[in-house]
Amino acid sequence: MPFTTASDLSPQMLEGVVRTEFFRAYHELKDTGWQRYTTVVSSGAAEEYYDWLRLLGDVREWIGDRVINQGVAERYSIRNKTWEFGFYLERTAVEDDQSGQIGLAITAAAQRAAEHQARLVTDVLEAGFSDACYDGEAFFSDSHSLDGGATFSNYTDALLDSGSLQSGLSTLMGMRRSDGAPWGNVVSAENSILMVPPGLYFTALELTRHPYYTEGTPANNPLAGLFDVVLNPYLTSDTAWYLLQTTEPLRPLVFQRRTELELTAQTDPATGDIVFRNDLYAFGTRQRYNAGYTFPQLAYASDGTEV
Repeated sequence: MPFTTASDLSPQMLEGVVRTEFFRAYHELKDTGWQRYTTVVSSGAAEEYYDWLRLLGDVREWIGDRVINQGVAERYSIRNKTWEFGFYLERTAVEDDQSGQIGLAITAAAQRAAEHQARLVTDVLEAGFSDACYDGEAFFSDSHSLDGGATFSNYTDALLDSGSLQSGLSTLMGMRRSDGAPWGNVVSAENSILMVPPGLYFTALELTRHPYYTEGTPANNPLAGLFDVVLNPYLTSDTAWYLLQTTEPLRPLVFQRRTELELTAQTDPATGDIVFRNDLYAFGTRQRYNAGYTFPQLAYASDGTEV
């Protein structure tokens, strides 16, 4: 249980109590839904290389000699970054705390550390209109290549409406692997996410939740029940929208975790320079991770720039 007051804590006790409270809150707050559309992997180096293999050929009846399908490696890597967050507790505030305010401050600090991962994944998603994925094209592009010279698109500039949403869904369902075989995206509310910013949330609900169109001549709405509408408050564009295929085990984005969260502290006035000089208890987090892309066939997006 969270502690209620800090006034009776010695500096030596404070570090342990803050650590316990911080990690309790962090683990409660860190799972905010971004894992649904992100494959989480463990990293063992400064940079991880994802040599995605283009699948050539398919399962066949074994007649005669086995056919060895050759893969073509595409070089794609994600370099881990180091992230930190520092916060202070006033020594006098700790001494005078009678109502648990320090506990609330620690919970707020833990929330900042926890929400950054969701923000980072969102930043990577938004950067997909310009940042390259494994084939060298922007993750959201109209010129992704397939073997044999064919291309496909997972990008549009259309505003969100019933027509653009149906077109995007049809495109996502018809995606092909590099060798031309069907990707096999299955559409259902469990594994098809329509992600929107706050400004498009009610538009998305009207398009996907109501059994009939709300404008024009009443007619059955074929989009009803096909999507899980996800409001992402970290999206910065008011017009962009995203369709994400979340079929297990591969998802459109990858989150690469190098080290777990650690918390260090300066709470001893005899050894902590910040405590001695500024009368502050100092705490700081450190963690290494980064995010990137998997296959563009698992996502479709519009930047909403249609004129």
